[in-house]
Parts: sequence; structure tokens; C-alpha cells
Amino acid sequence: MKQEIEYIEIDKLRLWSENPRDPINKEANDFEIISHALKDDYKKWNLDKLINKMGTYYDFSELPTVVKDKNEYIVYDGNRRLAIIKMLRNKSLYQSIMGKLFLPDNIEHFLSLDKIPCNVCDKETALDNIERKHVGTGSWKALE
Repeated sequence: MKQEIEYIEIDKLRLWSENPRDPINKEANDFEIISHALKDDYKKWNLDKLINKMGTYYDFSELPTVVKDKNEYIVYDGNRRLAIIKMLRNKSLYQSIMGKLFLPDNIEHFLSLDKIPCNVCDKETALDNIERKHVGTGSWKALE
């Protein structure tokens, strides 16, 4: 079990398309995953509530759990937080949410994030961490 804290560029982080919260096409890119999350047909993402909870700055105390696979950094935990940052930084996604989500007052803070600290680990450790964090808390249902 190896875990290491690394600062990773936002653009190098990839959302996990197989996220148990709401898995979609394995080949989906970040734009497709975020577009899917904004529709939120099954009320799994709740980005509007998370934006309000995040407030006016990104909280570094809760690190995304990331697995390095070849040359990609896949976010196994923290997809909703990263989706918000990527959404705010992408002009077409940002325009698509206008009037749909309450945006933070200090959006410049989120736009200024180039890198964020991440817990980089192997896949097995990432899955163990996710199970420990989500299964017992009720934030995921049993089948997820």
C-alpha cells in the first residue's frame, strides 16, 4: 500500500467514468461526465448543494484520491469537487449552468486553481479508502 501527496494540475486530472455513484460509458471524457452530472437524472451528483457547501474557496483538507494509470491521473474519490472546478474553468460548461446552479461569490478563487493536492495511490488502496469513507456513512447505497 503506497500513498503519496502530490500537487497535480487540474487539466491532468480525469474524472472516473466508472464512479459507483453514477457509472457511465467507460470511454466518456470529462466534458461528457460533467454534462451528465449536470442533468443528474438520478439525483446522485447534487452539484448545486455541493457548490453551496464548498462556499467561497476550495478546501484542501479533503484530498481527492487519485490513481495513476499509465500517464493519466484518475480521480477515484473527489469527482464532484473536481467536476465543479472543471465546470467553472470550461467556458461552454460554465455558460450551460447559468441560471441552473447557484455559483459562489468568489469564483475567481476556483478559476485560479492550477494544481491541487491529491492522495495518489494504487487502485486497491483507492478502492479501500472509498469503501471506508462512503459505505458506512450512507453517502452511497449498498449496490453502489
